[in-house]
Amino acid sequence: MRKLLGTAAILGALAFAPSANAATTLYNFTLDGMTGSLPAAPYGTVSVNDNGGTSHFTFDVNLGTDFYFQDSKAFQAFDYSLGGNVTSTVIATSGFSSAGLGSYSAPNIVVPSDTTKFNYAILCQSLCAGGNPNGKITQLVFDVFGTNLNLSPIDNTKNYGGTPIYFAADVSYQGGSSAQTGNIGAVLTSGVPEPSTWALFFLGFGAIGLMMRSRRQTVCA
Repeated sequence: MRKLLGTAAILGALAFAPSANAATTLYNFTLDGMTGSLPAAPYGTVSVNDNGGTSHFTFDVNLGTDFYFQDSKAFQAFDYSLGGNVTSTVIATSGFSSAGLGSYSAPNIVVPSDTTKFNYAILCQSLCAGGNPNGKITQLVFDVFGTNLNLSPIDNTKNYGGTPIYFAADVSYQGGSSAQTGNIGAVLTSGVPEPSTWALFFLGFGAIGLMMRSRRQTVCA
């Protein structure tokens, strides 16, 4: 009994202990800066995998149903704030390019008079929706390499009481009678455990269940 209890405790602790492996954090697009009414949020997600450290982040941006990246000749397709030293950005999705270090805003999402801006952006200047009816791109995947990388939000969101926002996207929504355009903003949702963490978690519960079953049998006997 004591051995089982000890095993369950150890496995449970391992399941909830900080992992040295890669961790994925999920963000939801919930802030609405579009030109018209939208369905209920979220309008898509952003997942960021740290690949087990601070030197390589993988971004996977997925827009919701009827949302597409907008041609971004005037504005950025995707904005984000990143601390540390960025050495390179590798974009897996065709049609996109990195705007590099700068000062980027997201109209209708951030307060125009506020000097806080996103410092990195991704552009889509030809293949995306809004002038190109066939360019309905819903996913953007890219990798950032560097040292001491870390994501940080900005909190000058317009009409949302300074809600910390990690990302903004310039999109077209084509779910109604006419297309709507504008920016949407993403907020922190959660960290997603790695498969190894889930395995330890379930092993811990399994050991606890085994212990309880053994205890019931002892009592009945």
